[in-house]
Amino acid sequence: MRVQIPFIKFAAALALMTLMSLSSCITDPPEEERVIPVGEPVPEFTVTLGNGEEWSSRDSGGRTSVIIFFNTGCDDCRRELPGLEEEYREKGDRMRFVCIAREEDASDIAAWWRDNGLTMPWSAQSDRRIYGMFANTGIPRIFIVGPDSRIAASFGPGQNFEF
Repeated sequence: MRVQIPFIKFAAALALMTLMSLSSCITDPPEEERVIPVGEPVPEFTVTLGNGEEWSSRDSGGRTSVIIFFNTGCDDCRRELPGLEEEYREKGDRMRFVCIAREEDASDIAAWWRDNGLTMPWSAQSDRRIYGMFANTGIPRIFIVGPDSRIAASFGPGQNFEF
């Protein structure tokens, strides 16, 4: 009798796993990635920065802009933000930079920025409204906007960025 109990447990576990795998086939497929194409005009938006100033996507003053979507809870973002900070320190006088949070509040961002010595301007966003104008999946996501207010380049998670 003892020999059959482990077999029954094994058979029950196998049956449960089979049912679970079959039920996963019924769910909707993951959403197809959508990213604003290079050459398109930058969407119009204005955000309030962590320092209280406003940043508008259309007020480039004839300079290139770098828009970075992030969340400090994202491991990839945590790895990329310090490198972007270096670019900001090197090119911030010639290019406009803004980091826009995807679903994160100001207190978390301010603490992470301070703890990691970042100085790039950032904006807390509690939702995906602005992010959704540019893409629907994946962070960090970086958009380079030319002086003509058109998307000049974009980089998604795992892509090496150059500007």
